[in-house]
Formats: sequence, structure tokens, C-alpha cells
Amino acid sequence: MDSTSGAVIAFEVLCRWRHPQFGDITPGEFIRLAEDTDKILALGEWVLRSACLAALSWENTAVKIAINVSIKQLLSGNFAQQVQSILANLNYPIARLVLEVTETLFGEDYLEQSLNTVTHLRDMGIEVHIDDFGTGYSSLSRLHQFPVAAIKIDRSFVMDLNAHSLVIIESAIMIAKRMQLKVIAEGVETAQQAEILLNLGVDGLQGYYFQAPSSTPDFTAYALTAKAQAKLGGTPLNLGTLF
Repeated sequence: MDSTSGAVIAFEVLCRWRHPQFGDITPGEFIRLAEDTDKILALGEWVLRSACLAALSWENTAVKIAINVSIKQLLSGNFAQQVQSILANLNYPIARLVLEVTETLFGEDYLEQSLNTVTHLRDMGIEVHIDDFGTGYSSLSRLHQFPVAAIKIDRSFVMDLNAHSLVIIESAIMIAKRMQLKVIAEGVETAQQAEILLNLGVDGLQGYYFQAPSSTPDFTAYALTAKAQAKLGGTPLNLGTLF
């Protein structure tokens, strides 16, 4: 959600595995397994292609999709070319794709390679966001080096808005603004959280408060639900400029 206009900026793509024998397998299990066996490369390519294909059918063509990318994908050597090829084959607009990567991006052992890949993606016109910001080992100097467009405040800070987490969020916002980066808060589940984050000055909000995960996003139902929750929530929420 754009914090100024209330427009739906993007939908984050989630991967789920419903096994015919074992039922639902959580991402915490199969993503880790995919990473350990390098199957993450094939899985990541499939997710990117499938998500772009699905988004092409949406009536609201202004909405982007945000896809999580493994550091192994980023360092595969031909990731930027692979993304470019998929988008070209599907005729999917580059401007409608956001790639998210965690702070492992800044690892010392592969800093130059990851910087080259992110720079290549930026030159193609693709936004790269730093996901789960605040939980890793990011260096401010390295953040400044990378041509990323936004940081996403980790949900752990949003869910527990105590004095310590507020300091971290306020600091992240100040740093990001100085570096001309946008700030998106994820994990928003209540009206109170949304109100606090809006007052702190985040650029975007994401979470169950606005819409739960869905296999087929419904933009009309989404807007109506968000309006109703904003008006009927227990805590007054200043979303007058959002809709």
C-alpha cells in the first residue's frame, strides 16, 4: 500500500507446496532444503516465470509483483540475463517487477559479484529491495554502494512496537531518506501498527491488515476490505488520504 495515495503498489509473491502425500509443507522447510541442494535455482526460475505469467492476466496493469530472490540465484553468474530472457519471452513489462533480496547481499566473500548483478538489474530498469532489513549484518557504507530502490523493515520490529523496535525503525527511516531510498514496513496486522508506521513516515505498508494471502488477487474486494477495516477498526486510523 502506498502511504500517500493508498494505491496498491505491489503484491509479494509467495511460494507454497501442497504435497499430495504429506500435505502442506512450509516454506521454512522446503526453501531451506532447496538452498542446501541448489534446487533453489530451478525453483526461483519457475516462480519468476509463473508469477509474471499470472500477473499478465490482471486487469490492474499498474500493480507490480515483488519476488524474493536467493543469494544463490543472484550469484549464479547469469541471473540478470535469465530475468531479461523470461521478461522478453513473456512480453512482461520490466517496470512491473520488483526483486527482493536479504542483507546477505552484503556478504564480504561475494560483494563485488552481487554488486555487479544488482547494478545490471538496475540498468535494465528493475527495482531491487532489501528484504528483512535490520535482522542481518548490513553495513551503511555497503547499503550506499548498492543501487537498490527500497528497504523493507522486518516484520519482527513491526509486530512488537516497543521502545527498542521504534528506535530501530526511526533510524532506518532516517538513513533511507538520506540515501533517497523508500521504506516499506511489512507484517502490518493491526490498525494501531498502521497508524504508528504512517506517523513515522514509511512510504509503504504491507501485511494481513490489508489483505491475507490469496491465489487470485481481487483488487475490488481488496479496496473495499481495506476501507472497512480502516473505518471499523478499534483504533482510530488516519487513512483519509489513502482512499
